[in-house]
Amino acid sequence: MEIECVARALYWNRGGTRSVSRAVEMAVGIVRNWAEGKGNVTPATRARAAAAIARWEAMRVSARIH
Repeated sequence: MEIECVARALYWNRGGTRSVSRAVEMAVGIVRNWAEGKGNVTPATRARAAAAIARWEAMRVSARIH
């Protein structure tokens, strides 16, 4: 479960009618919720979501520096 996978599913779910940036924004929010345990997710899903959010935040910081 990566943010990219969730974003792709959101983007293609409606035939690509959402913008890519909006799909990514929504995916980050969804995965963030899973990391917090919302949505009745398993502990394994929560851990994977937390790791995905950590990688996402690290990429954001890296992008700001460069």
